Amino acid sequence: AVRQRVSKVMMALERIARTRPDARVLELGCGFRGTNLAFIKRHFPDMHCFGMDLRVDREPVLGVVLFEADLNRWQPEDRWDFVFSLAVAEHLPDPGAHFRLIHDCLCQGGQSVLTTPTPLAFPVLMALSALRVFDTRTILDHKFYLTREGIEFFARSAGLSVVHRSSFQWGMNQYAVLQRPMEVVSS
Repeated sequence: AVRQRVSKVMMALERIARTRPDARVLELGCGFRGTNLAFIKRHFPDMHCFGMDLRVDREPVLGVVLFEADLNRWQPEDRWDFVFSLAVAEHLPDPGAHFRLIHDCLCQGGQSVLTTPTPLAFPVLMALSALRVFDTRTILDHKFYLTREGIEFFARSAGLSVVHRSSFQWGMNQYAVLQRPMEVVSS
């Protein structure tokens, strides 16, 4: 599952690298070591990679800046060309706030990839947890399961457009490419 989520990010970054090889990249919910960002940095060495999570490793990963913050409270002071959030939104109490945070982190014209399970995943995950393949507590930590319409609603409400949305893993997971529009300045 992790590899498939990261592949969605890599496809987007390959497009971005053609015009902005030194793009600024942020992962919301990067995990303790920022493993996805280290992988990205190896493939796109000119990109500037940042990651944030509640707890991060104090030993820096070469070329990756990790910092600690709470996704539910953090207010970005900077902007990034590309932001990604993989299997994070479903764990947060307010999905609208997460979409607004993505918007606030992006520079104008910036893009984001978000992955989250679909409602189809819940009964399958519960069955697998009954078989002890997954920890039931992890599954019950999911606050919600977004539909396609839910992603479109929260994106639009946050001022983002949905460039692309698709499901993977037999419809149990989905990803969306979101974009912060360029602001038109009238003279």
